[in-house]
Amino acid sequence: MTYAFTVSQRAEKHIDSAYLWYEEQKPELGIRFLEALELAFSSIKSNPLLYSFRKNNIRGCIVKRFPYTVLLHVKKNNIRVIAVFHFSRKPNT
Repeated sequence: MTYAFTVSQRAEKHIDSAYLWYEEQKPELGIRFLEALELAFSSIKSNPLLYSFRKNNIRGCIVKRFPYTVLLHVKKNNIRVIAVFHFSRKPNT
């Protein structure tokens, strides 16, 4: 099945914030974060039902090598990333 894939504005803000923070820590670390996130997105697009439910109908995918989780909602043939958050933070921040 082919899925439509969208990323919410809230998730985009989380991604931008994490990228900038990692770039401040070490040059090109932000790029590595984005590459790891893109791998997670590719996996999600390929098989979104692989990821377990976290709460209600929200699924979670852990980003490899970074302490982040991608929260997504799958409905019919639509995947929506609703948040990308750090493990130590609450998802609603």
